[in-house]
Amino acid sequence: MDKNASHPNPFTYLAALWSDWLTRMCGALSVPFTAIAVLWANAPSAKLLWGCLAILAFVMAGYRVWSNERNERTNEVGDLRRKLNGEIEGLKSQVTLLKRKPYDEELGRQAAGLIARLSPEGKLLLRHLLTNEPIEVGRRFRNEIAQDIQDAQMSLAYGSGIVRHNQLWAGNGHLLRTDYVVNPPFRRVLQDLLFGTD
Repeated sequence: MDKNASHPNPFTYLAALWSDWLTRMCGALSVPFTAIAVLWANAPSAKLLWGCLAILAFVMAGYRVWSNERNERTNEVGDLRRKLNGEIEGLKSQVTLLKRKPYDEELGRQAAGLIARLSPEGKLLLRHLLTNEPIEVGRRFRNEIAQDIQDAQMSLAYGSGIVRHNQLWAGNGHLLRTDYVVNPPFRRVLQDLLFGTD
C-alpha cells in the first residue's frame, strides 16, 4: 500500500475525478446537461434526453474514478505478488543449498561405489564398524557372519581407502594391535548412505 495515499473524503474524490481528462469531462458535462434538462428544455422528450445524458455523464465519471483506483490496486497487488514470488524462489534456493550434503560429491561417489560392491553381509559389517569403531583386525564383528566373509568384505572396504588400519604401538616400539577404523572424511557419507540420515 502506498504510504502517501490519503484517506477517502470529498476532496480526494474530487482530486481523483480531476486527475483523468475523460473523468473530468464527464463530471463537468453532467452539470450543464442537468441544467438544460431542468431549466431550458420544454418538450418532455428533450427533458428526458438531457436528463439521461446528465445521468450517463455522472455515472461515467464515477465509473472512471472507480476503474482507475481499481487498476492502481491491481497493479500494486501484481507488484507485491511478483516481489513475494521472487522472495519465495530465493528462500527455496537457500533451502536447496542447506539440504546439500556437507561433504564433497566425489566422496559420495566413492562411498556409493564401495557400497554397491559389498554384499548384504558387507554392508552390515560396515554399519557395525561405523557405530562401534575401532574394531581389532581379525576379531569377528558379528557372530552370524563367517570370518572368511568378513575378511573378504573388509578387504574391499580397506582397498577402497574408506576403511583404514589404525595401529597402536607400545612405548618400546612393539605393535600392540591393529584396528579397523572408518577414514574420517567418509564417516558422514557412510552415515547418510547406510543409515539414510539426511
